[in-house]
Amino acid sequence: MNAASPLLARVNALLERRQPREAAALLSEAVRAGDPHAAATLAEWRIAGAVIPRDLSQARVLLVQAADGGIAGAGLLLASFLAAEVGGEADRPGAMAWLARLAGRAPAAQAQLSLLAAMDLDTEGNPRTTPVQEPVRTAPHIAVSRAFLNDAECAYLIGAGQPWLRPSVVVDPASGQMIPHPVRRSHGMMFGVHDEDVVVNAINRRIAALSGTRFAQGAPLQLLRYGPGEEYRPHFDTLPNEENQRIVTVILYLGDGYDGGETRF
Repeated sequence: MNAASPLLARVNALLERRQPREAAALLSEAVRAGDPHAAATLAEWRIAGAVIPRDLSQARVLLVQAADGGIAGAGLLLASFLAAEVGGEADRPGAMAWLARLAGRAPAAQAQLSLLAAMDLDTEGNPRTTPVQEPVRTAPHIAVSRAFLNDAECAYLIGAGQPWLRPSVVVDPASGQMIPHPVRRSHGMMFGVHDEDVVVNAINRRIAALSGTRFAQGAPLQLLRYGPGEEYRPHFDTLPNEENQRIVTVILYLGDGYDGGETRF
């Protein structure tokens, strides 16, 4: 919603008085009246789960209303939800239709369509061929896949993630909380539910094909930037006290314009 809208002012006033239910009810009333900005705002609340309980299926419904009402950002996020099977069944054709619908007024949609057109994908967004691997070791299994991403795809991931890079953290085994730690010195971000657009979704599906896993098994793609002197010291990629454990790691190198640096297993 526009920062100066009377509705948003009333919503914010209710939040300041710690009345989130009343604020959500006010937005819901505006949604029923057909306000696309209210639908977009309420969708964000349903995704974040901070003001009201998280409900991705309801968020998806709200995104449809907001996108139909002309909110381009809602349409882009809806396309991602449809491609990634968030909040409902996967609908790859629907995702592509939304990108095409937005292409004339949302440069982000056109950029995604251009990259996707160059990928050899099936109707679900999966690669038609499995990326080639060159074995390095059998125990443990280590392999290399050369030219896994092209230059345009690398540049796209860097450009999409760079504004959100923050100092990296690790999981504290004692508390389970994310904390800064000298073992990991870098900047990073995660392509979570707000950031995994249809291009990132297609790359994640390619990673699944490479690793022999299902797309649904993958964790969100993470972007890391290492500056001079930064490093990730020897560590395990498994997570402490986690039953749904990591079993495979795929590392993508997005550039080679640097000196030094290596990965040892």
